[in-house]
Amino acid sequence: MGVSMDSVQSAPAIGDVVYHRIFDAIVEHNLAPGTQITEQALAEKLNVSKTPVREALLRLRQQGLVEPSGKRGYRVVLLSAEALRATMEIREALEIHIAVCAAERANNAQKDRILTAARASLAAAEAGNCDAFHVQDREFHAAIAAAVGNVAMDEQIARCTILIHTVVDQELLPDGDEMVHCAKRHVRIAEAIRSGDARAASLEMMDHLRSFHALVIERREAGSVMGVAAE
Repeated sequence: MGVSMDSVQSAPAIGDVVYHRIFDAIVEHNLAPGTQITEQALAEKLNVSKTPVREALLRLRQQGLVEPSGKRGYRVVLLSAEALRATMEIREALEIHIAVCAAERANNAQKDRILTAARASLAAAEAGNCDAFHVQDREFHAAIAAAVGNVAMDEQIARCTILIHTVVDQELLPDGDEMVHCAKRHVRIAEAIRSGDARAASLEMMDHLRSFHALVIERREAGSVMGVAAE
């Protein structure tokens, strides 16, 4: 099945462990888009009963990462090009809005967290450290969402982001000059939020997301993006 997950023997919260193992396998493409999966096969792979696997798959279905396939199985979601574009548009609308809200509402400590993450992402990008950059990229976006405090909106953004990243192989995320360009946008967004300039924060976030999403579409059309069904 191509699932590089170690056996799960026992844990205080076995359901959470199983969920995160399967979730990570999907995001890291050990379970590629379109892969057929069953409770039985995953339970055997993880050395657990089918109950925590069933619960994990239900959670993943709610997140849009798996869908029913056949009578008793599931399939890792294979986004169509149309669904991918729709997901990107939803993410853009929500993240642009929270950038505005952060500029208007965030306190100094929250603004400092956002700016610190942005600068750390730039330092990592300029050093060519892709892993550190992607960690700080996630922290940057999480810090903006945390400053707004809208849990429902944050969950929807997270769902969109996860779906987009399941389409793109990790090796094809921004690197080199693209990574530096992306990180510089982080800093400009953070500085706009820091100064309370909602309009600038909105415009910078829009340019940032559309630039990344255009890269995903470009690589899809070039055949470099994983798991996007052709129209």
